[in-house]
Amino acid sequence: MRNLITTMLKSQFIASFKMLGDCIEKCPEDAWEQPVQNYSFRHAAYHALFFADLYLGHSIEEFESQIYHSDNAAIFAGFDELEHDSPQSSHSQALLLGYLQFCREKARRNIDAETPETLANPAGFFWLNCSRAESHVYNIRHIQHHTAHLSLALRRQGEIDIPWAKGDWAELEPPAS
Repeated sequence: MRNLITTMLKSQFIASFKMLGDCIEKCPEDAWEQPVQNYSFRHAAYHALFFADLYLGHSIEEFESQIYHSDNAAIFAGFDELEHDSPQSSHSQALLLGYLQFCREKARRNIDAETPETLANPAGFFWLNCSRAESHVYNIRHIQHHTAHLSLALRRQGEIDIPWAKGDWAELEPPAS
């Protein structure tokens, strides 16, 4: 059963990150700061990635202490997103695409490490009253929620289509060394 659940989760994370990545890549420069719901396009994309990264971990402390965060301090601006503040710095498409790649790799690693016991444990965040397994589904839904807003904004602003992505099982295996 564990393999079924982890394979399904990885597949759906792959599809979610693919669609979010397509939105980021296809966003024209003049739309990058345009409003999407309560955020600018770039902030909505950053927000989706920030919380994907957070929820893939086990706690806020683990999240804030990641080497990736200290190596890329300009991205996180003191973790303002946890306080629902706007990020203090502007994020380029290239920067967010790099963050997306980090999140994809983190998803693969962390889901591969899950066991039936860890999946049954609490999510690890006081505002999520659910199991770790359910928090992964919640995370995928959150990514897709913001991706839907970004996709709609692209369609309205420039008639840019973001195609539906399926999880690619070929991507589930770690790259060959």
